[in-house]
Amino acid sequence: MLPFASGLASKVRLPNNYRLSWRRSFGAYDVSQRPMASELISVSTPDRYVMEETFLPSGGNACFLEQAKNWACNPDEYGGKYLPGVRQALCTGGCKVLEAGVNAMDLKNGIYIALKAIEKHLQRRAQTLTRSEEVAQVGTTAANGDREIGDLIAKAMEKVGKDGDFIISDKKKFNNELEFVNNMKLNWGSMSRYFLYEEDQTLDLKNPFILIHENKILDKNIFAQAIGAISCNEVKRPLLVVANGVEEEVAGFVVTNETFSKTKLCFVKPPVFEESWKAVYGENCELVYEENCKAIMRDIAILTGGRVVTAASDSLYIPLMLGSCKKVKVTNNEMIIHGGSGNQVYIEDRCEQLSDAIEMSTSDYEIKLLEERLQMLSSRVAILKVGGATTAESRKKRKRATNALNAAKAAMEEGIIPGGGVALLHASEELEKLQAMNIGEKIGVKLLQHAVKMPLYTIASTAGFQVSVVEKLLGQENPDLEYDPPRDEYVDAVKSAIVDPPLKLIRNELDDAVSYFVSRWCSTEKLQRQKGRAD
Repeated sequence: MLPFASGLASKVRLPNNYRLSWRRSFGAYDVSQRPMASELISVSTPDRYVMEETFLPSGGNACFLEQAKNWACNPDEYGGKYLPGVRQALCTGGCKVLEAGVNAMDLKNGIYIALKAIEKHLQRRAQTLTRSEEVAQVGTTAANGDREIGDLIAKAMEKVGKDGDFIISDKKKFNNELEFVNNMKLNWGSMSRYFLYEEDQTLDLKNPFILIHENKILDKNIFAQAIGAISCNEVKRPLLVVANGVEEEVAGFVVTNETFSKTKLCFVKPPVFEESWKAVYGENCELVYEENCKAIMRDIAILTGGRVVTAASDSLYIPLMLGSCKKVKVTNNEMIIHGGSGNQVYIEDRCEQLSDAIEMSTSDYEIKLLEERLQMLSSRVAILKVGGATTAESRKKRKRATNALNAAKAAMEEGIIPGGGVALLHASEELEKLQAMNIGEKIGVKLLQHAVKMPLYTIASTAGFQVSVVEKLLGQENPDLEYDPPRDEYVDAVKSAIVDPPLKLIRNELDDAVSYFVSRWCSTEKLQRQKGRAD
């Protein structure tokens, strides 16, 4: 196990090491990190970027591989490249001190004390992202230096925010493209599970017509007119029906009729009336609920370019009242309308009306309902289409874009720290202030202190410089100062765009490294072995 961990860390720290794979000499399938190891081994020319290892069928090895199958072992995911070295140093030093007779429980307590102190220090050092250029910088690092993807991710985050919806897809052309479309998400679900055809109880309708009826549908002629309009198209499109309900006899007729059964359709209804409304609106709660549902239906009509069918509407004009969109996803309790065909001018006017109503309203609960409608109507999704000369290149760029997006979200959530291991180096100095209870805890603190220094030592040794280069950083007043081997000078890490992956991912990796060592070598079995040795 330990040689395997050391081999893994040594391969990860090599320059231009883009992918790692593990291959079983037995069993069902390979354990790999993009691409599959079996694909790499089948080629005639050996791939010099692949590390192939054979390992024993033990639970510990399987646990290690599951731990290793994350962004820490994939250099171009999130920009992380050296953190497996922390795990290697921790496991190597920990094994030595445990064999020397140090109490495993005290060692574990000391490591966790040091880990908590390091995380607090990193959180204090973290810098929040306030500018689009900083987000682009994080995205570029995570995308393995692809500046174009980093800039597109920054533009998308600026438009829809870190909590917005993002879609990353392939594109047949060479260039990359960023597009923004309307995206309404509401808690209106399917009337019956009969319409949810997929295995995961969902339904995707592409380019559907949308029929919106504000009341319960009692007349089957409404469906006949809608289906007739659909049949006139050369390509039959699905039909989404949004209504307050459908009469059982009408629904049964539509489902069993041969003409209607050829059209893919789904019925969607508002959520069930909640008793909590009574405590807010009193006797008029049901009326307020119905009016709010009808208002949302009008919002859907404006978004999709359709009109709401009422009891006074003539069924002959139903084909002219249908809306449409690019895609709809329906579940048992949710509906997402993606890319509505409504006029953007009308949508913006509707949003302004809702904003004015919010300012004029004096009721807190009415303001809450209006804000929810405004958020649903104004919500947009960012679609990043990445292209390449070949399918393999497009797939690789799509993976990088996904990594850049995840890294940017994590960076906006908890911030970034100076890169190149300098933040971990200064964090190790904070451990000198800790007071250990006994010699075991003190050794645990020293063990983790040495492990977090390894990234910067590894960079210096790989570049061919002495350890003294690293030690000079500790005496500097600027904690962001970093040694840049290509330029052979000390630079400000943040100003020079040398930043680590988002703090959230650094913390997770440190937690994983410590948890793996503790669970593997500070287990109950180890404690019992030490007790038996003492007896």
